[in-house]
Amino acid sequence: MTETHPPTLSTFPVRKAIVIGLALFSFFMSALVSRTVFEGLPHLEDEVAYLYGARIFAHGDLVIPSPEPRRAFWQPFVVDYQGTRFSKYTPGWSMQLAIGELLGEAWVINAFMGMLTVVLVYRLGREIFDEDVGVIAAALTAF
Repeated sequence: MTETHPPTLSTFPVRKAIVIGLALFSFFMSALVSRTVFEGLPHLEDEVAYLYGARIFAHGDLVIPSPEPRRAFWQPFVVDYQGTRFSKYTPGWSMQLAIGELLGEAWVINAFMGMLTVVLVYRLGREIFDEDVGVIAAALTAF
């Protein structure tokens, strides 16, 4: 016969609820900054090239024909090579952004990745040390 103990605060998943709250906080703050501060627009040449690649991938292409006249459509980090145009960066991040482009909101990918980072940092801290360290690490990541 085993004894049952009443649930205590330590057995209740309070820490997990805190981490979920921090992850959602990270998502919504990232979305808020993207929409209000950055107005959903890329601000650096790198961002433009990644978004350019994402839009190409979202249409199902790997490259597009270079527009004519080429010089009128010049953009840093977008390459014109033998009549084709593409981003100079590897396709990984652009393919992830293409999912956001297909949804009509590319910013959602950054917000999702921020949220995922909070959860993964919690998990790493929990696995290496303990749950309290994981929660503190997640909070530091979120803020």
